[in-house]
Amino acid sequence: MTRCINCRTQISPRATICPHCGEPDPGRKKRSRSVFLWLTLLALVAFLYFVYFYNLKWLIISLVAVFAFNFLRRKV
Repeated sequence: MTRCINCRTQISPRATICPHCGEPDPGRKKRSRSVFLWLTLLALVAFLYFVYFYNLKWLIISLVAVFAFNFLRRKV
């Protein structure tokens, strides 16, 4: 037996839908989201350290300009 990731009710490991709450694929693991979050955070910290260590203020300014340009272009 395993537990549903949504309601924590015990279900069969072969269940495709939780009979209690209706969660599709209730036996899947929630790790992928957590791993993605930690990898993203690590990449952000590494990027900020790199920019600070090499004093690359121009890199931050150019990235903000590119994101702003793409955001404004999408609004039109």
